[in-house]
Amino acid sequence: MTELAGKTTFITGGGKGIGRAVALAFAEAGADVAVCGREAEALEAVAREIQALGRKALAVTADVSREPDVERAVGLVLETFGRLDILVNNAGQYLTKPFTELTTADWDRLHGTNLRGTFLVCKAVVPGMIERGAGHIFNIASVGGRMPMKHAAAYCASKYGVVGFSKALARELKPHGIKLQIAYPYQVDSHGRVDWAAEDPARTRWITPAEFAAVLVENARRPHRVLIEDLVFEPTTEARR
Repeated sequence: MTELAGKTTFITGGGKGIGRAVALAFAEAGADVAVCGREAEALEAVAREIQALGRKALAVTADVSREPDVERAVGLVLETFGRLDILVNNAGQYLTKPFTELTTADWDRLHGTNLRGTFLVCKAVVPGMIERGAGHIFNIASVGGRMPMKHAAAYCASKYGVVGFSKALARELKPHGIKLQIAYPYQVDSHGRVDWAAEDPARTRWITPAEFAAVLVENARRPHRVLIEDLVFEPTTEARR
């Protein structure tokens, strides 16, 4: 299916795990794809995989917590493809640590990538979408943005921030024809470490990055009929919509 042919997707944290799977899924659906992240070698490998699928690709090394990096990355996407239709804010960091051991540096690092990064990328991308009167944004939150988790105060705070920011932004973007969705992964086997037969033979807890990516592609193909849809990945392989 090539309903996304001619469209450009920009994925942050696109060098591995969920980001890589999302990049390949959108390329398979017909979109040209740009990926950014902090590991140049991994990004270039993903770009080659995208090109092998017959789509245009761009790999940009960038730290989404740094505004100059974000502005440069988005500028290169627009210079290369001439447009940016779909944004997947996937870059994120995770940390579990008792609160009494949590440092200010830990807090700033998680909020810098998870919340500030989401804000900065949206800030760079949204004006162009408003100008065209169309666009689709996926902000990747977490189950930690819906419920508290022990030893994850900084992480949960950052992801709750992503959710609040996204829901407020969605209401501003609706009149401009821009759809914003929040995805809440529960447990995604990002590194292929789960032994399905031994750990979870019924596959009721974990989903694969490819399964997660397929839901994003499916929703990118849908008409923009609603203000916002939450994509909730709970202990099942299927997302509730």
